[in-house]
Amino acid sequence: MRPRPNAAYFAAVLLAGGALVFDPGGWQVFGPVKWLVITVGALGGAAAALSDDVELHRPSLIGWAMVVAWAAVTSVVAEDPLSAWLGTPDRRFGFVALSTLAAAFVTGQAVRDRAAAVLLGRAAVVALGGMAVYGVAEALGAAPVALTTTTSRIGSTFGSPAYLGAAACLFVPVAVGTAADPGQPRAWRALAIVAGAGGVGLLAGSGTRAAAVGLGVAGVLLLPRWLPFLRRRPVMGVAAAVALAAAVSFSPLGERVAEPVGGRVAEWRIASRALAADPVTGAGLEGYRIVFPAHVDVGYVRDYGRATITDRAHSGPLDLGVTLGIPGVVAWVAAAAWLALRCSRAIASRDPVLSGMAAGVVAVLAQELFLFPTLEVSAGMWAVAGAVIASASPQPSVPARSKSAAAAAAGLAVVAAVAGLLDVVADHRAAEAVERGDLAAADDALVLRPDSFRYALLAADVAFRRGDLAGALRGVEEAAALSPRDPAVRIARARVVAASGDTASALGVLEAAVEADPNHPELRILLGDVQAQAGRPGEAERSWLAAAHLAPSDPTPHLRLAALYIAAGEVELARESLETARRLDPDHAAIADLEDALRQPAGDDGRKK
Repeated sequence: MRPRPNAAYFAAVLLAGGALVFDPGGWQVFGPVKWLVITVGALGGAAAALSDDVELHRPSLIGWAMVVAWAAVTSVVAEDPLSAWLGTPDRRFGFVALSTLAAAFVTGQAVRDRAAAVLLGRAAVVALGGMAVYGVAEALGAAPVALTTTTSRIGSTFGSPAYLGAAACLFVPVAVGTAADPGQPRAWRALAIVAGAGGVGLLAGSGTRAAAVGLGVAGVLLLPRWLPFLRRRPVMGVAAAVALAAAVSFSPLGERVAEPVGGRVAEWRIASRALAADPVTGAGLEGYRIVFPAHVDVGYVRDYGRATITDRAHSGPLDLGVTLGIPGVVAWVAAAAWLALRCSRAIASRDPVLSGMAAGVVAVLAQELFLFPTLEVSAGMWAVAGAVIASASPQPSVPARSKSAAAAAAGLAVVAAVAGLLDVVADHRAAEAVERGDLAAADDALVLRPDSFRYALLAADVAFRRGDLAGALRGVEEAAALSPRDPAVRIARARVVAASGDTASALGVLEAAVEADPNHPELRILLGDVQAQAGRPGEAERSWLAAAHLAPSDPTPHLRLAALYIAAGEVELARESLETARRLDPDHAAIADLEDALRQPAGDDGRKK
């Protein structure tokens, strides 16, 4: 079989480009540009593969066709159909992304030639080296753009420690395979060794425990290949083990190893309830965020908070289960088992590059048990998996040359490129709106991407902060038209109506919001505020007490209660609430004012004036 260089080059761009490209001016770091490169790379690679004589694995094609078809069915009846088809701006994992993974798999199956496989391995080495350089700069505080929101864990070019760890699972084994390949030039083998070591450092710096499990599985799988080398050079083996132990022990990963995993178990419990509630079609892709409030419990909110809305189950099979129903769980388990079997055969081969790629695929699957599928990493994994499936062993295949299919893929790639460029520009405008509170920039983002409720909510938030309640409400209603059941829309509307002064309308909106999401502390606080404005102090007290119970580390409900008790002359209760608030936030600006009010002399009836 002659090489397929065009598809191989697209696969290399998909792998390396998806890891390295970034968008430092974007609102959501790296999201739009990565989406553009990955989607166009996958579709372009599929077009290149289908325009030539390539044989595709028949059973896997049937499996992918069934998954994509079922995803289309669930998207029609999804909790949020628009997001199910297109994906949310934060995750981008809708029907389009799922189809992109299938295209990436087709692209990878064109990588049958040894030279093409070597090209893919070198692309992984280059990507891993670039990620490591950026990660070192980030760890030293010298990165040109601050990408990661956490203080101690690094995210490198992904801006997320979890995504970085998942990427390390894929790239490190491929680098190891390239380093072990005697047919590679010495310079490439040396670069692969350095990049592989840097990748292990990235994993340690990310502090991602799921990725550590995945990479550990890959290490166990590849160890037999390295045993002869280690027997010849035991000192190097011991030194590597000591260095690895030290890197882990004195890194964020070492710090997190001892941390409890109760949060992850609690998330799985909530996701299991969501799956049981809709076991056939699930909530639809990107729909978990909508059904999450109906299944979250008080204990979870008290322990882990509700500052953000959980939109992922943090487990591959569960994540597809809550979005695609039981068929999603079956699809993930079947795909993982089938890939693991095929990859085990590849690892048993004498080809080190193929063994490294196979181990990388298994590592991603292993860590995905504790994370979730991501477009940023899963697309590269499926491209590598396609190459492994195509090269590992004889298999039932079907000639797939199709000019019409190639033209369709190429046309979709052009559409994706245009949509991706609009997305990039929109995200830059959104970034400007966030940085400067620029309402015009927020509106421009919404014009560029009118399908994004995220930009509508941004415009609403900017208007709200500028005191333009009418503009804020207009933005909220635009977001509601796009995603009427989104919890973020419900919370944004509650904030606006609570500030409107129309207590009658605000009470109706907030009571409905609390009924839909009874375990959200902010909604309880806002409801209490409006109840106090309406002259219902008893109801306000109950709302704020509920908020204090749900958010034990937040001083806000205690400050509200202190003000209420001071107004009612309940000195001891006011003092207790103030003491609690001071313990939670000693520097809160409202404490001093409330203490002054508490020290005011009482009237003739003994109550505070």
